[in-house]
Amino acid sequence: MADQIEHIIVLMLENRAFDHFFGAIPHVDGIDPAKPHSNFERPGSATAYSQQPDAVRKMKPDPHHETTNVLRQINGDGLGPMGGFVYDLVVAEPNAQTAWPQVMSYFPLGGLPAAHQLAQSFCVCDPWFSSVPGPTWTNRFFAHSGTSQGWVKMPQPPFHLDLHRYDQTTIYDRLNERNVPWRIYAGDIPQSLLLYNQRKQPNRGGYRRMSDFFNDVAQTDFPAYVFIEPAYLPFGQNDQHPPHDVLKGDALIASVYNAVRGQQKLWDSTLLILVWDEHGGFYDHVYPPPAVPPDHNVQEGFAFDQYGVRVPAVLISKWVKPRSVFAPGRGVLDHTSILRYLTDKYGLGPLGNRTASAASIADAIGPNPNSDTPTQVGMQAHPEMMTAVTDDAPADYNRNQAALIEFSKQLEVEMGAAPADVGLRAIRAAASPQAEIEAAKERTWLFIEQK
Repeated sequence: MADQIEHIIVLMLENRAFDHFFGAIPHVDGIDPAKPHSNFERPGSATAYSQQPDAVRKMKPDPHHETTNVLRQINGDGLGPMGGFVYDLVVAEPNAQTAWPQVMSYFPLGGLPAAHQLAQSFCVCDPWFSSVPGPTWTNRFFAHSGTSQGWVKMPQPPFHLDLHRYDQTTIYDRLNERNVPWRIYAGDIPQSLLLYNQRKQPNRGGYRRMSDFFNDVAQTDFPAYVFIEPAYLPFGQNDQHPPHDVLKGDALIASVYNAVRGQQKLWDSTLLILVWDEHGGFYDHVYPPPAVPPDHNVQEGFAFDQYGVRVPAVLISKWVKPRSVFAPGRGVLDHTSILRYLTDKYGLGPLGNRTASAASIADAIGPNPNSDTPTQVGMQAHPEMMTAVTDDAPADYNRNQAALIEFSKQLEVEMGAAPADVGLRAIRAAASPQAEIEAAKERTWLFIEQK
C-alpha cells in the first residue's frame, strides 16, 4: 500500500461514547441541541432525561458496561433501541439518583480542549464502533489481535493465567514476521501484557515506560508502529475511565500530539490515531450494527456478532483532509480497522475473520499535505471546567484496576521471583491501597525488564 505514512501511533483511552465526548462538534453525526435524544428512567415511567451539555470531569459512580449491561442499554428492555442507558444505571445503581442524568450528558464544545481541537482540525471517524458490546479487556484484545478468544467478561480476582490464556496471534507477532519495528508505551501496568505472546521474548522487549516516549520521538529509529496505554492506576491515572478526571486524559492527548508535532521529520510521516476502547455506559444515539464473528470461540455465551457502542476516533496527520469526516463505503469502522490497515500496508498474515472483513482507514489518507495544522493543542479549557479537582484516595478499585493488580501477582509467579522478595512485596502491599498499587507496578516492570 503506497502512502506517505511511515509511523502509526495509536493512543487508546478508556470508556467514553461518541455523543458524550464529540457530540457538540458541529460537522459530525452528533447532537442537535434543538432536538436532543432522551431516555426514560424505567419502563412505564414518565420521567425522561435528555442530552445536555453538562458532563462532569469526574463521573461517580462508574456506569456499568459488561455485556449484560450494554445489551440492556442498546436494546432498551422495552424502551426501544438505544433507550436503556439511564434504566441500566437505575437498575445497577438505584441509590445514585444524581448520577442517572449523567449517562445522557455531553461535553460542550471546547470542554475537552485537546480532543476537541484535534477533532475540529483533522479527520473524525464518526462511524467508529467499539469491537464488542462489552468491557475494557475484550475490546482492547480486539485492538491488538482481532479476537478475545471467546472471552467477553472482565475476570474477577482471583484468576489464573492458565484459565484466561489469551494465546492468540497478535499484530505484534505479524509485524515481527515482516521485521517491522514496533513498541508499546505504558503509563503503568500495560493491559496488553495479558496476551500470552507479549510476555515472551522478543515481544516483552518491546515495552517502554511512557516517560521514554517523549525522548524517543526525537530519535531516528522511532518505530513504525506504536501503541500507547495510559496510566490506569492511582494517583497518576489519566485513562479517562470514570471517575478519573477527564482533563488529565486530555492533557495526555495534548502531550502526545505536541511531542510528535514538535518533531518535523516525524510529523511529516506520521498518522496518530486517537480512539477510546469502549463507551463506558455513556449514551450514544446510533444503534450498533451486526458484526462478523472473529472465530468460533464462544466462552461466555456471546457470539461476537454485533459491534459495541460508537466511540470517539480521530485520524491525525498532515495527510488527512482537514476538518473532515471519514466513513468507509460500508459505513462501519472498529478497532480491527487499524489491524486491517496495518495488514494491508505491510503485507502481514491473517488475524481472524473480523480483521479480514474490516473496513480499512486507508482511504482517509490522501496524497496532498495540509500545511495548516496546529503546532500545539490543549492550552486552555473552558472556564467552567477549570475548577480544581483532586484525585480520591484509591479505596475502591474499578474492575480493570482490580484485575490488573491481580494480574501483577501472576507475573511474579511467572517470573520465578525469590520467595523472600515475593513475601516482602506482599507485606508492603498490605499496608494500604496505595502501597498495593505501587507493589503491583513494581512487580510488572520487574517482569518486563528482567534479563
